[in-house]
Amino acid sequence: VKEDTKDSGIWGGFTKAFTGAGSLLGNKGALQALNVGEKHGINEYEEALEDDNIKSELQQVIKAKLLPQQKQHVETLKTF
Repeated sequence: VKEDTKDSGIWGGFTKAFTGAGSLLGNKGALQALNVGEKHGINEYEEALEDDNIKSELQQVIKAKLLPQQKQHVETLKTF
């Protein structure tokens, strides 16, 4: 997790483009775009848990709250 947290960076641009394409493709494309974004978030959180530069307090929040929520979002998207 080396990105500036105040800016969505390259991933944000990709997500906007992918979501725009998703809207052209309908609900299925939009759901796929959301799924890609949620999985990317999971990867980012998992990287943060292994990064010694991330404070342990933040790692605990990621582990206890943010990562489980992100995984639940992926599971919810599977129901559509």
